Amino acid sequence: MLDATFPPSILLTTVVVLVVGTQHGALPNEITSAMSGPEIQPSMVITALSSLEEVAWHLDRTVTGHYRFHTEPSLNKVIADHKQDITASVAKQEIRQRLHEVYQGQFFMPIFSPSTPGEIDDEMDSIALAVIDFDSTTVAAQNASAPSLVKNLSEWAGTEGTFRQYVNRVLFLVADSNQMDRLIDRTREMLAVEQATADVELLNSLESTQWQRLIDRRATSRLEFRMALCNTYRHLFHPSEEGLRHVVLQPQDDSSTAHNQQQALLDTLRGLNQVLDGITKISPIWVRTKVWPGAQKSLPVKAIYEQFFRKAGLPILRTPTILIDCVVKGLCDDIWRGKEGEKIISEARGNVPTSISLAGDLVLYDPQELEDIIPTKPLIPRIQQRHDGGWTEPQEDYVPPRHIAPPVSSVVGSGDVNLAFSRLLDECEAAKIMAIKRLDLNVKGSDSVRALALALPGLPRSPFSAVHRWFSRKPLSFARASVLASLLPADTSNEDLLDPCLLRFADLGDGIQDIGRFRKNPNAITDGARSSSH
Repeated sequence: MLDATFPPSILLTTVVVLVVGTQHGALPNEITSAMSGPEIQPSMVITALSSLEEVAWHLDRTVTGHYRFHTEPSLNKVIADHKQDITASVAKQEIRQRLHEVYQGQFFMPIFSPSTPGEIDDEMDSIALAVIDFDSTTVAAQNASAPSLVKNLSEWAGTEGTFRQYVNRVLFLVADSNQMDRLIDRTREMLAVEQATADVELLNSLESTQWQRLIDRRATSRLEFRMALCNTYRHLFHPSEEGLRHVVLQPQDDSSTAHNQQQALLDTLRGLNQVLDGITKISPIWVRTKVWPGAQKSLPVKAIYEQFFRKAGLPILRTPTILIDCVVKGLCDDIWRGKEGEKIISEARGNVPTSISLAGDLVLYDPQELEDIIPTKPLIPRIQQRHDGGWTEPQEDYVPPRHIAPPVSSVVGSGDVNLAFSRLLDECEAAKIMAIKRLDLNVKGSDSVRALALALPGLPRSPFSAVHRWFSRKPLSFARASVLASLLPADTSNEDLLDPCLLRFADLGDGIQDIGRFRKNPNAITDGARSSSH
C-alpha cells in the first residue's frame, strides 16, 4: 500500500509528467526532487514509489534504474491474471500437499488430516504427530482448550471405540483460524508466479531485467508461503496431568522457516521439559518416585517402559536408551536390584550388565524385598600347630560378610528453577539424605538467572541471619555478643555472656536459647529455629 501521508494520485501524476516524453524515463532521485517539500520527505517518496512499482500494471524499471511506462502489461498484471484463475479450493489442495513436505521428519511420525481415532495407532513404537486438517477444526484464542475432535482422538482408539492406552505419545497440531485467509492468499500468489515462470511464450517476450525479477519473485513467493503455513499451524496440544495442554508456538520468520519444522516442535518440547531424548538424563531416584507405582515392590522393566507411554504428564520418552542407562545406573547404585529368571543382578555381586533389553524378562525389586545373599565358597577349617608339636581341632570361625547398600553420594534435579528444586527435594527424601554438603548450580539463560535470584532467598540461611533477621549494616548487639562469645570459655553462662554486651535477658525472650546453642555449636541454628535480637 502507498504511504497515507499524501494522496497516491500526486505521486502517479508526478511520475507520468516526468516519464512521458522522455526516451529513457525518470530516475528515482528525479521523482524525489520533484515531490519533496516541507511536508513530504524523500524517504516517504521512495517508500511510496516502491509500493507503486509492485501494484502498477504498466510501470516498469529498466536496467539503468529508470522508471518508464510500457504499453504491454507488467509482471504485476500477468501474475494478477493468473491469480484470478486459481480458486480457493485449488489453494487448499496445494496446502494439504505442502503440509506433507514441511512436517515430515525423523523425530515424530506424522499423521495428516486424521478424523477418526482408528487413524492413529495405539502402539509404543513411535511418537505420533497428528496434523489436523484446517477444514475439520481450527483454534483462535491463545489459551483455548482442545477442540472436541482433538479430545476425541486423544481419548479413544481403534474402530470399536476403546479407550486409548498410550495417551502420552500423541501430539496434535492445529491451524489458527485468524491466519487461514492470509495462508490461502499466499498460496494463490505462489501458484500464480509458478504458472508465470512456466509460460515459455511469456519468458521469451520478457526483457532480461523482467525475467530476473520474475525469478526473484518466485523465490520470494515460496518463502512467504512457507512462513504463512508455519504461522498458521502454530497451536500445539500435548498430554499433561490436567488433560491436553495448549502451547502457542513462536512466530516464524524467513530465517527459521527454512529449518525442519519437526525440529522446531522438538525444541519447544525441550524448553517445556516435556521430552526425553539424547541430550537428557534421568536419575533412578526420579524414576522410583515419579514413574514406579508406589504400592508395588517389584516391577518388570518393560512395565516401566510402558509407564512413559501410559501416564500423561510424564516427559515423552523419545529415546529409549535414556531409560536403559537409568536402569543400569540404578542397579549400580543399589536403588533397585534385578532378577532375570533365577539370576539375581546387583552391584554387590558385580554382575551388573552395561546394557539391558526393555522388552526382556528383567524384573526390578526394592532392595528390601530381594535379599541379596551372596553365595560363598565352601568353608575351609583352619588348623593350627600347637607348641608341643600336635595340631588343633578344625575351627570353623568364618563369618560371611553382610552386604550393606552403599549410600547415595549425589542427586540431581533438572528443569526450570522451581521444578529443579522440587525434583532435588524428592530425590533427597527418597535417598534419605539429611544434609547437603555442596550444591552445584548450572544456569542457562538470563531468565533462569533471574528466577534463581528470586528462589535463593527461600533457601535455609546461615546461623547469623537466623539470629538477626532484619537487614542491617551494623547489628551492634549481635556483633558484640558474637565477638565476646568467641573469647569466653564454652561453659560461660548466658547471663555472663549478655551482661557485658548491655543486653537484657528479658528482651531476648526465647532467642536466648538460639544464641546459647550457637555459641556452643555454630551449626545448631537452622532455618526452622530463628529468633531476633534487640
